Amino acid sequence: MEEWVGEKWHHFITGRSQRRYLDAAVRLDDIRQPVAVFFRALGGDAGIELGHTSAKPLHSHRNWLQKIAGTGKKAELGHFSGEHLYLPEQLDVFPNKPLNTDLYYWLAAMASFNHAPHPQHIIEHNQYLTLQVLQHWPGMQAVYNRVKMAELKQRPPLSSLPEGYKSTEILIRKVLQNPEKITAFD
Repeated sequence: MEEWVGEKWHHFITGRSQRRYLDAAVRLDDIRQPVAVFFRALGGDAGIELGHTSAKPLHSHRNWLQKIAGTGKKAELGHFSGEHLYLPEQLDVFPNKPLNTDLYYWLAAMASFNHAPHPQHIIEHNQYLTLQVLQHWPGMQAVYNRVKMAELKQRPPLSSLPEGYKSTEILIRKVLQNPEKITAFD
């Protein structure tokens, strides 16, 4: 009985602590070929192979529920390594499949510019890549707007963050809303 209760508690608390929409999940394996073609069509290196990444340590604020559940310590982040572009094995961060699919295409578009100047500064790095995509392929603006609006709806309330994280959250929101007008160095 104790094991059963512990298992149910674990499933409940981890489910409540994570922002996931499993019913809307899109797997990379299901769309790998069209995403690879899209990546190459936008100028991505033809020799790059697409694979799925493993979870990497995440250095961000975790809310109290994530701390209790032990979640939010790692995330699958897209990155390059040698001749591979690694994307998350599954995207389930938005409540519907088209948005999660859009996110795969957005990540592939950003990755087609793998020469970003600020890889150690994640906000500046992503802002630069976003600007490159929007300047070179204005047709991606609609995809960006859908993904941006979905992400902004899910950002944590400022009131829930410790003081040390509020300025970063404000910057993230500003850059998402106006990537061409805001610089993280301001």
